[in-house]
Amino acid sequence: DDDIFISSPERAIAALIAPYFARRCDPRAVVAVAEDAVSYTPFNAGVLAVRSAPAAATLLRRVYELGARQGLAWKRDWEQSAMALDYNSSAEARAAYCVVPPTVLQSLFRDYGLHPSQLWRPGHFAAHLTGLDETKRRHFARCAAELSSPPPAPPF
Repeated sequence: DDDIFISSPERAIAALIAPYFARRCDPRAVVAVAEDAVSYTPFNAGVLAVRSAPAAATLLRRVYELGARQGLAWKRDWEQSAMALDYNSSAEARAAYCVVPPTVLQSLFRDYGLHPSQLWRPGHFAAHLTGLDETKRRHFARCAAELSSPPPAPPF
């Protein structure tokens, strides 16, 4: 999404999701998505980790075509809506998705409606600035960059 701030770029995304692909997900999974903080959707597609594999290209093409058929393509959150429709369409489709705990790929950052355990903190891989206006997004990005950088070396 365009409202994602990668706050810990030094953390390898493959290392973050590997334990879930190894223990929790179907071996056919080709995309990792974060479990959503709200109950009406199976996941939040703000950050996707996609395997480099023909099956991933097939999944993304299927999702795009589904979104286009449903009249969703290029509307707000269309990719998440189309992916949720695909995910819920069958066990076979669901096997392509590895849904990881909410803070593995992204943590939400907003000033309403979330439990503190769901909120972004320094050290998390990415902040999803959902529901914030542009001024708040820019302010967050400046603050997070400062919080995420190592302290300056002492002047001696």
